[in-house]
Amino acid sequence: MDQLKYLYKYVDRIDIEKICALPFYDNFTKIRTNEKFEKMLGSKLFCGNNVSIELPKSVTNLKCDRIDILLENNIMPKSITHLKVKNMFNIENMPLQITYLSFGSLSTCAIEGIIPQSVTHLGLSYHYSGSIKNCIPPSVTCLKLGRWHRQYISEIPSSVTHVIYYFHSDLTGLPASVTTLTQKRGDIAPIIPPTVQTFYHCPKKHAGKNFIFS
Repeated sequence: MDQLKYLYKYVDRIDIEKICALPFYDNFTKIRTNEKFEKMLGSKLFCGNNVSIELPKSVTNLKCDRIDILLENNIMPKSITHLKVKNMFNIENMPLQITYLSFGSLSTCAIEGIIPQSVTHLGLSYHYSGSIKNCIPPSVTCLKLGRWHRQYISEIPSSVTHVIYYFHSDLTGLPASVTTLTQKRGDIAPIIPPTVQTFYHCPKKHAGKNFIFS
């Protein structure tokens, strides 16, 4: 039975302190830590606020509050494709292959010029209420809107085909390119634009909260 521990891939998020002494340490794929890495941690990594770390080259999914530290020290692995950060950052040292990008706390800051051209899935923070006009690169096909999306829904570019949004509201101005809608929380929207072919309703409070890691 003990040998099975070495065969499993553990996908639940866990603190590094709880597993660092385990002989099957490298089988954990989602790690949360504030410490410097000493060995390989799998493909998914979760960092706290004040981090000064060396990331394993195999990391593909990263959730980190202080992304600026990684960028300033040029230690962001080029393997990362899924990234969730709290706020804005300088994209000069950003890995060019990032396809999934999500902001956790961005509210009214302008995002023009900070979204890498490689991003296909973009998640704005729940409280975001700023403009997105000319801010979304043409590579983005899936866009998760903030709570106050009505203020900028008409600014969604025609490259977007899937929109994820909170609560039902007036979707006037939604581009005809959007053929899939996902509504998170609230009652079903009373009016669905005729161009929409697929509609998903996720009424639970935390439905879709792991958008960037799905």
